[in-house]
Amino acid sequence: MNVAYDQWTNGLKDIPVLKIETDQFNIFRDTDQFESILDQVKTHLH
Repeated sequence: MNVAYDQWTNGLKDIPVLKIETDQFNIFRDTDQFESILDQVKTHLH
């Protein structure tokens, strides 16, 4: 599924795409990584 998603997002040229690595990510256990993801999203929204 990642390959198909990457092919689709790589074709998007008119809008910005933020790719966030979430393989092996557990939102409840990996709180530091979750905070990092939130920071990435906030940065790209502003």
